Amino acid sequence: MPLKYKRILFIRANPSAAWVGAVSPPVGIAYLIAALEKHGCQCTTIDTALGYSPGKIHSRIQSFQPDVIGISMLTYKYREVYRLADEIKKHFPDIPIIVGGAHVSTLRQKVLEACLSFDYGFVREAEESVVEFCQGMSPDRIKGIIYRENGNVVFYR
Repeated sequence: MPLKYKRILFIRANPSAAWVGAVSPPVGIAYLIAALEKHGCQCTTIDTALGYSPGKIHSRIQSFQPDVIGISMLTYKYREVYRLADEIKKHFPDIPIIVGGAHVSTLRQKVLEACLSFDYGFVREAEESVVEFCQGMSPDRIKGIIYRENGNVVFYR
């Protein structure tokens, strides 16, 4: 199936390495990238645990020119991640921002209700649903996606 979105930039919006104890690789994002690359997507990653400032993130977005920005997040410091998404959306309003991770899998619709900068949310393992999204499948046919429809936040199980 042809791709609607071919270039995806993932951001792991995690707490500082000092809180985690050590920097570990973003395994969940790696699974998504592997699934997407099998279908011809070009992906890259920014790991905020390595000290990326908002300015560096903006520079990477400008240089990579993604079709979609994906943010993986935990609940820890979730408000900071919402502010990061707001800042990205302010500078890149036409790029869809998707979000996933433990925070979204737990709180689901509440995340998109609380942060209008997130365009879509993905719950649990999203290797199949993110590929379907990038192929342009209608959200009402993608399992595990959260999206807005007629002003309401909808979760398709």
